Amino acid sequence: SAVSVTESAAQVKKKKEFSGGWHYTPNGDHSDLSLSGWQVLSLHAVDQAGIPISEKVMKQAVSYTVSLCDPKAGSVGYNSANAPRDTLKGVGLLCLSMDKQHVSSELSKKIADAITKQPIEWKGPWFFYRIYYEAAGLGRAYPDQLTKYQKHIDKILLAHQDKEGWWHTPPGDNEARYGKVYRTSLAVIALSLHQHLLPAYQP
Repeated sequence: SAVSVTESAAQVKKKKEFSGGWHYTPNGDHSDLSLSGWQVLSLHAVDQAGIPISEKVMKQAVSYTVSLCDPKAGSVGYNSANAPRDTLKGVGLLCLSMDKQHVSSELSKKIADAITKQPIEWKGPWFFYRIYYEAAGLGRAYPDQLTKYQKHIDKILLAHQDKEGWWHTPPGDNEARYGKVYRTSLAVIALSLHQHLLPAYQP
């Protein structure tokens, strides 16, 4: 099944710095937070639907996420804490929220504060990816903070929506090649997550 393939891919023998994460292929011996974030969310979604998942795999994924975070700066890296990326703070927060002990941890609070104190602007790269994950991460970990941040999300997205309903790409963005459906889907989810309608995103 898709669940067993996903869980097996996380347990392939890897170097310590990649342990617990995922990469582009099921047998890959590297990991990065972006790919890991999608897999963590997929496992959480099937768990919410009543399909059993490995608690061990999820805990290892959270530990991998922690290894990529700087607790002082509230920054998050792609495959190293020494190379932080603003685009990954949301996905880092989302992954941490899968473990109850991290929901109110100092690390999670620091990342959430970093998101809200340096709000996303209408520019790339990875604008839609970032705004989606910032809404998802705050929505699961700190719903009250998302309620406040949502005003900024709404303002920036609604100001740049095409009259036909889809979204253009901002200056410097690299997501044009993924098409209107990709950009519009992430924008719509970011606009609606504060309502907590979808079980996979609920706190």
